[in-house]
Amino acid sequence: MHVKLNEEDRQQIDWTTEYTMQQCGVSPVEIESKLDISVDGEFFTFGYVDMYCGAKRKMFDLKTGSRYDDRIQMMGYALGLMQRDDCMEIECHVMYSKTRTVDVFVVTRSECEDMARKVRAAVMNPTRAPIPCDYCGWCRHQLYCTAVSGAALTVVDQQEVLSQARDPSTITNPLLAARLRAYVPSIEAWVKALKAKCEEFEELPGFKKVVRKSSPKIKNVKSAYQKLAGSNIGTYDILNIANVKYDDLVELYSNENKCSKEEAQQSLSELLGGLLESGGTSQYWRKNR
Repeated sequence: MHVKLNEEDRQQIDWTTEYTMQQCGVSPVEIESKLDISVDGEFFTFGYVDMYCGAKRKMFDLKTGSRYDDRIQMMGYALGLMQRDDCMEIECHVMYSKTRTVDVFVVTRSECEDMARKVRAAVMNPTRAPIPCDYCGWCRHQLYCTAVSGAALTVVDQQEVLSQARDPSTITNPLLAARLRAYVPSIEAWVKALKAKCEEFEELPGFKKVVRKSSPKIKNVKSAYQKLAGSNIGTYDILNIANVKYDDLVELYSNENKCSKEEAQQSLSELLGGLLESGGTSQYWRKNR
């Protein structure tokens, strides 16, 4: 499969490669090895470690997104390696390529085994209810999870809260706003799942299915322009109705001129000047970790 990389992608790859080479030198490494993880001699689960240098007992995991608390995940991988290679400790390197930062910590076999026992006990406990958290987005059960749907229904059922916040623009208490804001991810996931389920039915009492046909999209502007030759539509006519996305232009300039996105933005600002219209700013609330 061919993957198109922009300049930022290449820089992240170069940074990751340079860091792991500094740590491992010429020692051989494993890439994407499958690890079986056991608890008290019984198979429990498995995982895939990004990279492992056995000669130096160093394990590497690459994160290209936001920073989360990944220690338990790393301890699981480390336990699989220690059980396989019969060693007692491993140095973990969690690499965040977007920010070019690394978390480094050493874990022992005994603490990893204790952690695995606690995780297994929680998973196997029939009375333990799931709890919505920052990791729900990665869970394959999220659309059918009682905790996710329950969080949404809790808000629906809390008439006292809703009576104060039926019109969000009237909220004056930041504590109430924060309380409701914490439910937003769960509500959005629940609404998305509900809308998808509704699409499966031929009829919904009280609703009428409306089907709107989308306008066709031109897949290749260059080919379309060539086929329009002789139809009284010229180059400038096409340009007048064309919509160039700024982010696409930055990526194109960056790739063609072998520069970073920041350098591309600076050059485009100088070249285009007053032709660029400010897109404004946006903001959102992210829950404290």
